Amino acid sequence: MPNPKAVALKESIETAMDDITSFTAVVDAHGEAGSGATPAVIRMKAEFKGSRLLAMEMKGGEGSDYLHCLFVDDAAYYETGQGTDLYLKMSADSENPEVRKAFGELMAELEKQSDVFGVGFLLVSRDLIGYTTKDEQGRNTTKYTFDADLSAIQASGLSAEDADMAANLSAMRAFGAPSIPVVIWVDEDGRMFRHSFLLPTAKGTMTVTTTLTNLNKPVTVQAPDPEQITNG
Repeated sequence: MPNPKAVALKESIETAMDDITSFTAVVDAHGEAGSGATPAVIRMKAEFKGSRLLAMEMKGGEGSDYLHCLFVDDAAYYETGQGTDLYLKMSADSENPEVRKAFGELMAELEKQSDVFGVGFLLVSRDLIGYTTKDEQGRNTTKYTFDADLSAIQASGLSAEDADMAANLSAMRAFGAPSIPVVIWVDEDGRMFRHSFLLPTAKGTMTVTTTLTNLNKPVTVQAPDPEQITNG
């Protein structure tokens, strides 16, 4: 049974973030010393209208082999190889059925990646502690720490989004971790602007931190130039 305090916190964060229509984010993953885990940075920006994704750009940074991916004007453009400057255009009306199928799969993944506000960890939290502190700009913020209990997951009782989070947590159990420590930061308006957790992997433990900035500020995503586009 989820902790009522944690459920209330989850709901309050989600309510506070309902009005967010755009953001930029940095996902920073790095392993503990000597773990052999490859560090990576992924940068993204997105714009929404309600629950509908209007535009998104994701690009791997330092240490990442994540390719450049864009979504704009109901079409996705996926870099065909690292640094090639060639993009495969995919859309729901592509003539090639394989491209249409790939577009559907890519959109499902983009929708999942865009849900950086996911706070499903709270549904399996224990030892939830919150305290007031300051962020890097000296603004008041509340920092919450807790352990996500991987053995407590009951995906059947969760929403679709939370069930996906639960499935990811369940997969972590394969590496023998009964729980993972999680930290979330909430601003004065009740919006989560950063979350961090320890991710067990085959190569050791990684710390994954997602930081949101530029909430509700204009986002510009442009399709590649025509000469860079291939239709597959």
